[in-house]
Amino acid sequence: LGLSLSLGVLSSIETVLSASAQRERDPEKRADAGQDLIASGLASIALAFAGGLPASTSIARGEVHRDGKPSTRLSGVFVALVALVAGVCLLGIGPWLPVAAIAGATIAVSTRLLDPRPLVALFRASRREAGAAVVTTVVIALLGLEAGLQAGLGVSLIVAAVSIGRARQVLHPAEGSAPHQITLSGPL
Repeated sequence: LGLSLSLGVLSSIETVLSASAQRERDPEKRADAGQDLIASGLASIALAFAGGLPASTSIARGEVHRDGKPSTRLSGVFVALVALVAGVCLLGIGPWLPVAAIAGATIAVSTRLLDPRPLVALFRASRREAGAAVVTTVVIALLGLEAGLQAGLGVSLIVAAVSIGRARQVLHPAEGSAPHQITLSGPL
């Protein structure tokens, strides 16, 4: 249950980040993160009955779709149907694939993740968040995905609590019947 919950939270975060990235790249089109979360949740429920893992949106798939300049929303349905048909057709060959081939493909794809520049940029922006990323990576490598996600989430919550605790609040009392005002400053 813990791993499923961790993967569900991770896929929800990825869905919201994907919607935010899409909104940032194409401000004319409105990306509704709530609608994306509902669709992702329904897909995850359907996948649970089929023995699959939680679904999430993909920034890469979204970019490929956007670069294709679709003219109607039907193009998204078409892409989803093609993915469904491909998944159903390829479902039976999984046991016949050599483990070494799967491992080689995984290594080839994941070598791009070894680029240290994003971590250096994160370290320059926020040492606390870079520390959380490093802790998550190390714990995943040593203890597995579930423990790594839980450790990363725990460190991120501690970092957020410390940041919020350092915020300064100033109460500006009002005169007469005017409302009081509170000013928040610092790292929020």
